[in-house]
Amino acid sequence: MSYRPLGFEYQPDYEGSCGAYALGHALNLVAITGEIDNHKYSSSYISWSRSTEKNFSLSGLLHPIKTISKISDAIGTSEKGIQSGIKKSGCVPISVDNYSETESQNILNNLLDKSFPVILHASRKHNDGEISSHWNVCAGRVGPKYIMIDSWPLLSNKNIISLYTWVELSRRSIVYEENSNYFQLYGFAVQPKDKISAVPHLHKVLSQLFRDESLREWWGYYLEDLRYIFDKTGDDGDVITAKDFFANYSKLFIENVSFWNPDVEKSRIQKELNNYSLVAEAYNFAISKSRLDEALISFTAALITASQIE
Repeated sequence: MSYRPLGFEYQPDYEGSCGAYALGHALNLVAITGEIDNHKYSSSYISWSRSTEKNFSLSGLLHPIKTISKISDAIGTSEKGIQSGIKKSGCVPISVDNYSETESQNILNNLLDKSFPVILHASRKHNDGEISSHWNVCAGRVGPKYIMIDSWPLLSNKNIISLYTWVELSRRSIVYEENSNYFQLYGFAVQPKDKISAVPHLHKVLSQLFRDESLREWWGYYLEDLRYIFDKTGDDGDVITAKDFFANYSKLFIENVSFWNPDVEKSRIQKELNNYSLVAEAYNFAISKSRLDEALISFTAALITASQIE
């Protein structure tokens, strides 16, 4: 469903597109939405077809294993591509590169405390000795554990969004070489172009994200609508917070949407309303009091459309 903004979603396992997905997931956390094709383009993602076109030749048929290896090695997104994608979004990439586990944990904690999501590199050594590289996102903390968003989890007991201990996270930062292995925390923090970020608040809606696949997949859709409506955060002072907005006007929204969509069950409208409210809470959204009337009209229109989508 590439026509809609990316949510928090698994990548197709054949694509090698973890870098583009990690970029999209990190940008979601700073309230910048886009279709996965946009993220692939901005991060200079190289697909199977592009890599084959670039690396295949008739003479390569004489060395098929070497040719296939050359093609597969070029698939994906490089660190330069991820940096470029962050910059093109208007955000600032901050390099993370440290070889001390203790220092690295402090660095990661400090970046998260600044509300910066962090795109991290991970490595995996397979049973056949092959080493694969991977990109995923650290999205915040819950107590001593880290919220990780991973489009292709390397650990069998983890999902697209999971909690990791520091030990689990640091094991993924082991760099495997032919004769030695070593720890390296490597990646890029994303400094938002404004102060909006879900990193400090995502833990509030984790239970819903864990159990609701639809909410995860359509997160970007809800976020895109909300960004047109809410222009502030709850820290801005004399504003109406999203929490109060939905608490005070939810009944009105349901009545109005039911009037214009009489064939849609109220339970469906309520579910969409709840999802919008959850996403707004994750970013601590708010609106200027002077924009309340405009926001009521805009959100009613958005809810009418959302409740009609199959």
